[in-house]
Amino acid sequence: MSFESPALLAALLILPVLAWILRAVPPRPVRQIFGGMFFLERLSSAKQKPVRTPPLILLLRLLAAALLILGFAGPRLGAPPVTFDGPITIVFDDGWDAAQRWEERRETAEAAIRQAGGPVRFITTTGGELSAPLSKEAALDLLAATEPQAELADWQGVASALEAAEGRKIILPGGLSGTEPLPLSGDIAAYLPVGTTYALAEPRVSSDSLTIPVLRAGELRAEERRLTAISADGRAVASQTVSFAAGDEAVEAEFRLPLALRNQVRRIQLDGVRSAGTTALIGASSRRSLVGIVSSGSDTLREGGYYIERALSATSELMEGTVAELIPLGPGLLVLDDVGSFRGEDRALLETFVEEGGIVVRFAGPSLLSAEPVANDPLLPAPLIGGERALGGALTWAEPQLVDTIEEGSPLTGLSLDEGITVRRQVLVRPGTGAEVWVSLSDATPLVTAAERGDGLVVLIHVSALPTWSDLPVSGFFATMMQRLAALSQTDLRTDGTESDAPLPPVSLLSGSGLLTAPEAGAASLTPGEAPPPPGFYGEGASEVAVQTYRGDGSLTAFTAESLPRGSRVLTMEAGRQTDLGAWLLAAALLLLAIDAVLTAGPLPGFGRQAAAASLALLLALPLLPEASAQIRPPLPNKAKDAALELRFGYILTGDRSTDRLSEAGLFGLTRQAAERSSLEAAPPQGVDPDRDELAVYSLLYWPVLSGQAAPTDAALQRLEAFMEGGGLLIIDTGAGGSDLRSGELRDILGRLDAPPLEPLPDDHVLLFSFYRLDDLWGRNPSGQVWVESRGALDQRRDGVPSLIIAGRDWASAWALDQSGTPLRPAGPGGEGRREMAFRSGINMAMVAVTGNYKADQADVEALLDDLGEELP
Repeated sequence: MSFESPALLAALLILPVLAWILRAVPPRPVRQIFGGMFFLERLSSAKQKPVRTPPLILLLRLLAAALLILGFAGPRLGAPPVTFDGPITIVFDDGWDAAQRWEERRETAEAAIRQAGGPVRFITTTGGELSAPLSKEAALDLLAATEPQAELADWQGVASALEAAEGRKIILPGGLSGTEPLPLSGDIAAYLPVGTTYALAEPRVSSDSLTIPVLRAGELRAEERRLTAISADGRAVASQTVSFAAGDEAVEAEFRLPLALRNQVRRIQLDGVRSAGTTALIGASSRRSLVGIVSSGSDTLREGGYYIERALSATSELMEGTVAELIPLGPGLLVLDDVGSFRGEDRALLETFVEEGGIVVRFAGPSLLSAEPVANDPLLPAPLIGGERALGGALTWAEPQLVDTIEEGSPLTGLSLDEGITVRRQVLVRPGTGAEVWVSLSDATPLVTAAERGDGLVVLIHVSALPTWSDLPVSGFFATMMQRLAALSQTDLRTDGTESDAPLPPVSLLSGSGLLTAPEAGAASLTPGEAPPPPGFYGEGASEVAVQTYRGDGSLTAFTAESLPRGSRVLTMEAGRQTDLGAWLLAAALLLLAIDAVLTAGPLPGFGRQAAAASLALLLALPLLPEASAQIRPPLPNKAKDAALELRFGYILTGDRSTDRLSEAGLFGLTRQAAERSSLEAAPPQGVDPDRDELAVYSLLYWPVLSGQAAPTDAALQRLEAFMEGGGLLIIDTGAGGSDLRSGELRDILGRLDAPPLEPLPDDHVLLFSFYRLDDLWGRNPSGQVWVESRGALDQRRDGVPSLIIAGRDWASAWALDQSGTPLRPAGPGGEGRREMAFRSGINMAMVAVTGNYKADQADVEALLDDLGEELP
C-alpha cells in the first residue's frame, strides 16, 4: 500500500491529544420546573462534576478521526509504481499489434516517464529514430502524438539506434514477437503485454462465400468474436460470429452472400478490436469473378462471344484470348464458345486447370459436333451422341421444346424460369455415364450437364451461344445462369487480372488503427516482383489490388518473457496499478460518526431520535441496495475525462496525418486567439474518433471533409447525430472543395446523416454577432455558401443553439498557428486582413457553442422596443 499524500499521516500523532480532550464531557442538562421567582432563593444547586466519556464512544470517535486522516492521505492498495534511477529510454512499440491495447500501453508509458529519475529519450519501433534527451513534459507530449502504424516492429533498426542510448531501456512491446529473442543488450526492463492479440489472414473467395481465417496469440481462452463485412460507404453488409475453444489459435469465419452483396464488401473487421491487423481488405478481383472467354468474336450479334460477354460483364472481370494466353492469368472460370478440337498443349493446360479447381463451361455448336471424338474425354461431362437433335421444321415431327426444369440441389437451384425459352436444336450426351443434369427441357432431355474432374468442374450447355439454336442467349435466365456459374469459381485475391508489370499507385492506405486514409504525397506504389508496400488499395477498376496487413504463414507468436534478452527485468502492464481506498475510508468514517450521533443523542425528543435512527439505517443500507450501480455510467477514458474537466474543442480524425495536424493547429490557434481577446479559455484541442470516443464532453467539433476521404461508418454517424441532439455544434468544412450539398462527399454524408434542415446563413443570425459584429463567417476560402440549421428547426430546440454549420471556407488553414503563434498557412485572398476576419468568425462560432444563444435577442431588438412603446433613434 502507498499514499498520495503521506505527509498527512503525521496527523495521526494528534490522536492521543484528541483522546484526552474527548475523555471528559459536560454533564447532561437536568430539566426542572420552577413555580415562580419566589422559590429561587430557597433552591440550592449541587456542585456539577463532568462525567467520563464512555469507552465505546471514545473508541468510535478516535477510529473515525483516524479513518478521516487515512482517507485524505490518498491510500492506494497494490504495489507502488516502479521508479527508475537516472536517465531512461522509452522504447514504445507502435506496430499494428500494439494498437489493440493502445490506451493501456500509453498510460503505462506515461507512468514510467513520470517515475524517471533523469532525462528521457524516446524511440518508436517502426520509426527507429532515437530522440534527444527530453524533459518529462516534452516526452509526454511526444508520446501523446504517437499513433499506431500499419506495420510490425523493426527490432533490428531499434537495436542499432539504441547503441547511443544511456541508462535503463524501458520496453513496451506489442502483442507479437518473432521466434528469436530481441537483438537488444544493456539494462532492460520490459512491460509484458497482457490479453490476446488478433489478426485476420488473407481472405479466400470460393463459390458464393468469403472465408476469413481469424488468428490469435496470448491468452487462448474459450470465447466468441464477431466479424462485420463493411461496404465502401461504411454500411454493415453482413456479420458473422466465430467461436474459439480453449487453446484454439485459429478459426475461420465464412460469409455466405449472394454475388450482388459480395461485390459490395470493401473490408471485413473484427468487432471491438481497432487495428490494421484485424482489418481484411477486399479488392476488385474478389468482388468480381475473373472469367476467361475463348470465342471466335464478340463484336456483333452474329458472334457467340457477344452474348456471353453481356451476360457476365455486370459481375465479372472478362478476358478474351486463347487457352494458352488465358490460363496463366489465373481465371476461375473459362468459357469455350463452340470449341471443338484442341492442340496438344491446350488440352493439357485445360485438363490441369480443371484438376486444380478451375471450371470450364462449353457451348455446343457446329465445331463441337464436327470435332474428332476423344475416348473418355475429361473436358466433356459425358460422351456426345453424334449429330445434333433438330426440334421443329419441315423434316422432323418433333416440336420445339421449352426449358422446363432446374434440378433440385444443383448449383442453379433458385433461379427463375418464368419466361418461356424455346429450344430448336441441341446436342445429346450418352445416358448412364454419371453426368449430372442441372437443367432439362419439357421432354426431359438435358440442357445443362456437368461432371466433376479432380477439384474442378466441366459444364456443357447443350445449345449454341448464338440465338439460332434456342432463345436461351437472349433470355434473362441466360444472364443469371452464367453469373451463377461464375460465382462458383475460385478467385485468388492477389491476382489483379492483368498482364501489365506497371506499378499500381496507392488509392487508399490502411492506418495502424484500421482506418482507410488518403495516401500522402510520395507514397510507394505496388510494383510486381518487389516487396509489398503498406497495406491498402492500389490501382483502380479491374486492376485494383488489395494489399493485406498480415501476410504471415497463418500463425501468430505471442510476446512473452522468452522474447526478451537474458537478464531483462520483467514487468507487466499491471505494475503500479493500484486501487484507491480513500473513498471507502471516508465513507467508513462518516458511518462511525453517524453511529456516534445515534448513541449520544441523549434526551432528544422522539422525532429527533427517529431521524437519527433513520439516517443510520440509510447509511447501513446503501451498500446493500440491489443493482445500485446499474444507473451509473461506466468510467470515462482519460481523453474524455480531460475534456470533461477542462473546456476543450475537438476535431474529427480523418486518418490523413497532414489533415489531422492542420485541424489540430487550427483549433489551437483559434483557442489561443479567443483566450487573448475574451474570457473564453479552452485547453488544447483533442482529436476524436467518432467510432469509439465519447463526444458528449465536447461543445464544438470540427470535421474536415475532403475529396477522396474514407466514408464514415454508420456507428460514427449515429454518435454524431447524438452529439448534435445533445447540444453540440458540429462544423463541417470541405476546405476549398465548395459547399454544394448535392455533390461529392457532402452528398454521401448528408444522405446517411440524420441532419437538421439547413438554410443559407441569414444576415441576422446569432453567429454573426455573438461576440464580433460580422457580415459573413469568413475563412481562407472566400467563395461558397455557408449553411446552418434552419430557423424553423431551431425553434423546436430547447436551447436554440445551431447544431450544424457546413461550408467550404477552409477555416483550419486560416486559424492554424504553431506554438510560437506563427501562422502555418498563407492567409489567402485579402492577406492578413482575411485571417483576422477568419479568427473573428471562429470566435463567434466558439462563443455560440459554449454560451448558447443569449445574444439572439439582439436580432429582434427593434421589435422588442416597439413592443415596449419606444422608438429607435
